[in-house]
Amino acid sequence: MADVNNDVNNQSTDEQTQSQDQNDKNNQSVEQMLAEVMAENKRLKKAVDKASSEAANYKKQFMNTKSEADKAAIEKAEEDASIREELEELRKESKINGFKANFLGSGYSDDLAQKAAEAMYENNTDAFFQLQKQYLSEHDKAVKAKLMKDMPAPAIGNDDSVSMTKEEFAKLGYMDRLKLKQEHPTVYHQLAK
Repeated sequence: MADVNNDVNNQSTDEQTQSQDQNDKNNQSVEQMLAEVMAENKRLKKAVDKASSEAANYKKQFMNTKSEADKAAIEKAEEDASIREELEELRKESKINGFKANFLGSGYSDDLAQKAAEAMYENNTDAFFQLQKQYLSEHDKAVKAKLMKDMPAPAIGNDDSVSMTKEEFAKLGYMDRLKLKQEHPTVYHQLAK
């Protein structure tokens, strides 16, 4: 009977202790909870650092146990991969430069030729056609500007009725030149140049 009473008393004491611990946890301040979280975080960080350190040591040990032939094979494989990447990059640049040269030969600006060549290499037809439209627009503007620049000034008055070459103008006498200047000043100035 005494054992039963002791068990009941022990259970009662355990429940009171658990209840008191629960109340203590509820009554803990935010600072105490933060301190506990930070302590847990610090403990976990140490564990991660330790695991990382051990992994590095195992890797080092593994590499040390490799034979020289294995090490050479790994290094050669890495070098071959690097060379392949460089070769692919050079082939890409060569192909793009070839496309760019063709575009420059067609009258593209340097920047537009570079963009069009890259779009063509990447098989990006949408970008290529947008650049083609831009080129055609720029080309049309340039052609119109050149035509306007090269277009002769319109004749004033009856100037268009006189047609004379520079050789004919050179053979004219002083009085004939004076008459031409008075009657057709535009023609005179063009020929007198």
